Amino acid sequence: QQGIPASPVSQFAASIAVLQQSPDSTEVKEAFAKVLASVLALTPPAAIRTNFAHSLQILQGLVLGLGPDNTSLHAAVKSLGLVLRTMTAEEWVLGSAVFQDFLQLCIDSRPKVRKEATAAVRHGLISLSD
Repeated sequence: QQGIPASPVSQFAASIAVLQQSPDSTEVKEAFAKVLASVLALTPPAAIRTNFAHSLQILQGLVLGLGPDNTSLHAAVKSLGLVLRTMTAEEWVLGSAVFQDFLQLCIDSRPKVRKEATAAVRHGLISLSD
């Protein structure tokens, strides 16, 4: 939209909206996995938390939808891990399925995917102790 500055929060919200509207497009998934990996690193945790469950659902679908051989999987795992870092103990039920997916990715043959999955598990568990 014209006149609205492109902040990380607005880019995050727009990316989630696009992914929700285009669930079957591999090209869209690949592009927005990379955008979100950059944007989420700059997005304040409070902004991510405002719609945690929805974001978690969309990004988990992104990771699972890209498939194991996709080159954008690393960026999607990083994005989902950044959302998971904002989880509270009360949201553990929502995040537990994601942790199961990450544990599978921790033994992936690709070092970058393995590294991001391991970091996501570590930071997710740390966030639960806060």
